[in-house]
Amino acid sequence: MVARHGSTQPTLVGLQGDFLDLYGDLLDHIDQEEEVLFPFCAGLDADAGPADRVLEQLRMHEAAHSDVGETLARMREMAGGYDSSASLGTTHKVLLESLQGLEQDLHQHIHEENNVLFRRLRDELGEPAAATG
Repeated sequence: MVARHGSTQPTLVGLQGDFLDLYGDLLDHIDQEEEVLFPFCAGLDADAGPADRVLEQLRMHEAAHSDVGETLARMREMAGGYDSSASLGTTHKVLLESLQGLEQDLHQHIHEENNVLFRRLRDELGEPAAATG
């Protein structure tokens, strides 16, 4: 898409860059959850010692979620609000629809972590809920 239309549609170049950055960030985020946050959470009932580290991880993940939200908003803007009626053709239309689906899925994931999982963890640790969006 960028190779074919990037010279006449420079927003596609920016969109591709943000997507690739988001992809890398999400892979790192998932690794951090699997290797650090979730094992901390599993060990909470065995030892209250790592509570500060869990809270630090929660804050880090919430900050990452905020960054993802900003990237998604920027991507939406560059993609014209995912308006497929303005697409350059079938491939571009599929791209716009796929990016919109990705955005919806990520917002749902972030909501569930911030407002369900992290809230439960904070309750268990006796910590007030963080302000989330």
